[in-house]
Amino acid sequence: MLRAISDTENHVLTFYPFEPRADVHMRLMLHRRGWHEASTFSAFCDRHDTATFAPLEVNPFSGSKQQIFLIAYRAVCWELYQKTRALKGKSVRRDVLDQGVPEDMQREIQKMLKVQDAGFEKGLSDLIRVKGSMDESLLAEDYSLYSTYEIHLEGPVAVAATGAITPNLTLGGKSLQTLHDPNAQTQWLAFGIDIGTSGPIAVFFWRTNEHAPEQYMEEVKALGDRELAEFLIQFFFAHCENTYFASSWWEALDGPQQEFMAELMANLNPYYFPPNYQLDRAVAPWRVLSRCSN
Repeated sequence: MLRAISDTENHVLTFYPFEPRADVHMRLMLHRRGWHEASTFSAFCDRHDTATFAPLEVNPFSGSKQQIFLIAYRAVCWELYQKTRALKGKSVRRDVLDQGVPEDMQREIQKMLKVQDAGFEKGLSDLIRVKGSMDESLLAEDYSLYSTYEIHLEGPVAVAATGAITPNLTLGGKSLQTLHDPNAQTQWLAFGIDIGTSGPIAVFFWRTNEHAPEQYMEEVKALGDRELAEFLIQFFFAHCENTYFASSWWEALDGPQQEFMAELMANLNPYYFPPNYQLDRAVAPWRVLSRCSN
């Protein structure tokens, strides 16, 4: 995926890691990354990484249940890694934010960080549970507990993204789950995009009969083909820091389109500040060919 969207110098574009631009309020720095370095994280040793993801990395992507499971598994591992890192670095964040700040503002910062860290800890606990269940399915090669939705696309790959979200609202604003409830088990929805024989394939993956991801996906499935293509690329930017894109696609967008996509990425809490999707735009580089559920 990353090689497919790299430029002639083998670089891809990304907004990750998030760094504010000094010249524009609430805008993020755009980074160039070598495609070998992009989207890497220290979760597996070489032997287990190769063995675990061989069906996804070695074989052509056909949209098999196993391959979609591995996309989702990688996404859950990425989210687990990121939350673990965030909690390990909380004392550093606190000290940096407190430096030279008046005492009353320090109290507000501490209050904000306490809430944020509670969210990270809750998310970490839920992810450990989710990954444990997926570990069992992986070792047994049994993917029957999960549902998938595939969207076959026509056009350049342009964007690579893999992640997992905890949908709390449908696209129409209906409440699905309360994320700050410490006694509730959070329900997850994983997603990613890969290259099939006829072009890009976007996939969604969730545990069957969990109402939050199922109801969220019902509204996604109800979108028309043109709206769905637009939704996909806007969704990746709105919900997935682990998103990389081709400079050729980005540079073909005009200024307002680039500004719109950057704003989606700059929203650091798309759960309590829902993304401003605009499905009548023309930022998607592809069109929907077909879809299927499993």
